Amino acid sequence: PTLAPKGAVFANQTSSFIGPVPAIAPGARGGKGEACAAPARSGAWAGPAALKRGGRLTSFAPMSTSLRGRSVLVTGGTKGIGLGIARVFAGLGAGVCIAGRNEEEGRAAQAALAKDGGRVRFCRADVRRRAELDKAAAETAAAFGGIDVLCANAGILPQARIADMSEADWDDIFATNAKGMLFSLQACLPWLQRSSAGRVVLTSSITGPLTGYPGWSHYGASKAAM
Repeated sequence: PTLAPKGAVFANQTSSFIGPVPAIAPGARGGKGEACAAPARSGAWAGPAALKRGGRLTSFAPMSTSLRGRSVLVTGGTKGIGLGIARVFAGLGAGVCIAGRNEEEGRAAQAALAKDGGRVRFCRADVRRRAELDKAAAETAAAFGGIDVLCANAGILPQARIADMSEADWDDIFATNAKGMLFSLQACLPWLQRSSAGRVVLTSSITGPLTGYPGWSHYGASKAAM
């Protein structure tokens, strides 16, 4: 992965993209559902043709900044997309904390990544609870000397049609997907600001910003909110 300009925030609109962040020129901005299109240097990236609105990246920038020795916190990192993100960062030499609610899943994921040679720890944290994220961020910083990258990935995907949706259905998904993202950023911000390469990556979705599906209106709204 290529580190983007300091302070940049990338929203993953495909909800399935695990791979290098495209290199972009400082100050370049992309539109809704697009990556920033300006190459950081000649030949660094194939340009805007590599990404169609709502599509997937087909060309990636080569490594320009090593991730070895960097510190990464991945929320929802015990399974699925989050575990894949953690595996990539750990494989490239970063110290990775995977945060999640399920202790058993977390310990199993930690053991699997460590078996592959990764420097990984598990921190139990529910993103709906700021205090638990503060603790996870502090543990990550203590273990790896700070926090350079936050991947705010934790999310839930329950189904409920509008006619049947309860207030609890709505509140729970926003507490996890939207408020959990905010709490994650707030917990990590002190260390990200001290880092020479502080970055934030958000896992959004095409559902909400670009498309909609029956039963997922509350999920789409929570992802659009990101």
